[in-house]
Amino acid sequence: KNERNQLASSTHPLLKTRGVPGTHDLPLANQILDSLAALPRDEKNSSLKIPRFNKAIDDRFHDGDALPSQFVDIIILEGWCIGAKPQPLELLESPENELENSEDLPGDWRHYINQKLTDDYQVLFSKLDYLAMLKAPNFEVIHLWRSQQEEQLLKQQSDPSAKSQIMNSTELKRFIMHYERLTRWMLKEMPQQSDITFHLNDKHSIVKQDTNNAN
Repeated sequence: KNERNQLASSTHPLLKTRGVPGTHDLPLANQILDSLAALPRDEKNSSLKIPRFNKAIDDRFHDGDALPSQFVDIIILEGWCIGAKPQPLELLESPENELENSEDLPGDWRHYINQKLTDDYQVLFSKLDYLAMLKAPNFEVIHLWRSQQEEQLLKQQSDPSAKSQIMNSTELKRFIMHYERLTRWMLKEMPQQSDITFHLNDKHSIVKQDTNNAN
């Protein structure tokens, strides 16, 4: 969170909000993936801590999860923008929503995100052996799903200070607008490149799956 605040001060205020390309710790991500892949099969003293993020406080937990000292067969890297491709520059010309229109009219924020996605993120994504997409039926259902997440987070919190940071409806609407541009782009573009796409209905159930034979 501190690093994002610094990025917001030095580059663009909208980068204070987590999640969009440019706000992740890519060196740490690459380090963890490489370390997982290099875990020995038979060395009993090997150890590795996996960092965790707490959405309720919008920051990392102080301590990660200790990984058992054993070889890892499969690594699942899960996340909203995993495997995303940058947008063509002409698509960045017009604001996507109210947030971009009022706080990124010149386009500096969205161009920064797109450039990060073009360069640093493709290095991370090149490590993927298989790309699976869980495809929402449309962008509009995202608000409902995220509201359900916030309700669940609130139930899980016992610390009043953490509860106070759970987003209300107005805050959530603004938060989701940070993701709208790239989400709409991925819904359109990613099924063409993913190895398998699971099509979800508004209840999160898989209703169809497509495999990409070209991959």
